[in-house]
Amino acid sequence: MSADQGDDQILAAAAARYRLEAFLSVDMVGSSAFKFSTAIAGGTEERDETGSEGWSQAIRKFYVTFHQTFLKKTRIRFGTEDRVRLWKALGDELVYRFTVTDLDDTAGIVNDFILALHQTRQVVREISRSLDLKACGWVADFPARNMMIDLGGLREADQFLDEMAEGVGGIQDFIGPSMDTGFRLGRFATRRKMVLSVELAALLAESDAQQRLPFCFGYDGREALKGILGGEAYPLIWIDTEDDPRRKTADRREAAMLHMRSEVQAAAVAEFCLGYIDASDWMERPFLRERIGAFDMVPASHIDHARRGRALQAHEDRLYAEAAPLAAAAQSDLSVTSLDLIGDMPAPAGRGDGPRKDGA
Repeated sequence: MSADQGDDQILAAAAARYRLEAFLSVDMVGSSAFKFSTAIAGGTEERDETGSEGWSQAIRKFYVTFHQTFLKKTRIRFGTEDRVRLWKALGDELVYRFTVTDLDDTAGIVNDFILALHQTRQVVREISRSLDLKACGWVADFPARNMMIDLGGLREADQFLDEMAEGVGGIQDFIGPSMDTGFRLGRFATRRKMVLSVELAALLAESDAQQRLPFCFGYDGREALKGILGGEAYPLIWIDTEDDPRRKTADRREAAMLHMRSEVQAAAVAEFCLGYIDASDWMERPFLRERIGAFDMVPASHIDHARRGRALQAHEDRLYAEAAPLAAAAQSDLSVTSLDLIGDMPAPAGRGDGPRKDGA
């Protein structure tokens, strides 16, 4: 096999094993203060003495309303296919995940997520005007730069990817630099701003620029995220999730007073994000298996990962090939057949070379 053929096989293996997961988080704002205030009035009861709903009922309504609304929208979009799964419930936060396959589906799921946020926001604010919702989103690539762990420990990458593809397995957690980035970004989210990782922003902006689904993008400059990008400041890109017309008007007027743009065009966001990723020593463009537009290249880290896996397999095969003859020889030395045993035993009396009964 030629070197070119080997490289082609490695590239094909890397493309086949590559998987991009998107994570969407929705969090209840003001829940801690609400819990303490209602706990004084009536603990975790569903209603206090004034008839107001307690914090446990508020959290329950948030969980149920958002989960059912979001999944219903995605099931309508994809038919019976269950593309989105709840990954974690972290106190007052729900985190969902789905496998990124193309721009259309990704933009559609994020749009459904925002619509579910709008509907659930009305429910929780009817309970208390101090409650609200905020959101963020990011993507993580597997298996080269991020990985999955479960209760049994670190799982083999091949088994992990197979189970993700089949939708089975007891997946418990995802770890890696992309996951750390996503959770760091959550602290910059507000009612209005669904903060995005640069890679997810690139996918959504590219989708918007191709006139799939419209998103209203904003940009707040760069902020240092502890432990992220080696200390380099991270771009804060967001989608406007404000659904109150009066607040929208106030936001636009405030931006005008500050001589800021109230909206950034999707094409500009896509161009910036792709350029930022390419210039970074810590980031790589997402890869879409359909090799769409700006996302048609398998990342170098995944090619290196496949190459290392191939070299490790070749090394193991070589060790096995070298050990096989020795093992066979050792087994041969230890083996004794029934004929060997019979040959070593003395002949029974009256048998063998003695005279026959006829005297011959």
